[in-house]
Amino acid sequence: MPDNMPETRINIFAQEEAASSAPVPAVRQDASGVEYASFSERLLALLIDVSIVMIPGQFILMNTLGRNIIEPVQLLKIEGLLLAVFILYEGIFSSGGRVTLGKKLMGIAVASADDPERPIGFFRAVVRAIGYFISTAILFLGFFLAFFEERKRTLHDFMARSVVVRLRPKGTVETAAVGIVGAGLMCLFCWTVYHQLFAQGSLLQRSYVYQAEKTLENLSLLQEI
Repeated sequence: MPDNMPETRINIFAQEEAASSAPVPAVRQDASGVEYASFSERLLALLIDVSIVMIPGQFILMNTLGRNIIEPVQLLKIEGLLLAVFILYEGIFSSGGRVTLGKKLMGIAVASADDPERPIGFFRAVVRAIGYFISTAILFLGFFLAFFEERKRTLHDFMARSVVVRLRPKGTVETAAVGIVGAGLMCLFCWTVYHQLFAQGSLLQRSYVYQAEKTLENLSLLQEI
């Protein structure tokens, strides 16, 4: 590489002198000094990022539609649009040295598996985001692969040839603050899932119920005629 061409790298060692004395949780570290993010850090970061896109979208749909449920095919298109927004969000903010809000709060970033001090490109970030759904579809086994892989890599990391590294150590106050926010979002996420699956049903389920009710009304009308 020419000397006059700057090299884009994630400086995972950049930190203030005051932060160097802060207690740091035990993480996986290789011979080059790169620290790999733990499973819990990655899980909370992903939960925050999913919440940013999916929870507001679900609430908007639920409050806007009400009983005026649209066709199931149209609803699937809307859900697909939300997924596309999430993939685009991950693709943009997980590439080129940028980080998503969830990873920013957790102090972690996505880097190249070949060189953990270099970020991945947009295309690989999009592949990695799509890999989230593949890891989920196989009963979350793609995520649990991190427990057995030396560098805590998941299935979507292997798909995108990526690793997740720590950007900085976290002190006690920051760790507690991030933990509280993450726990709150996790409770909100669980409540949303429960509300859709067990309380009122998901939007798709409600759409099918609505269509069934309309069909019964039409049959009743025909019978009267």
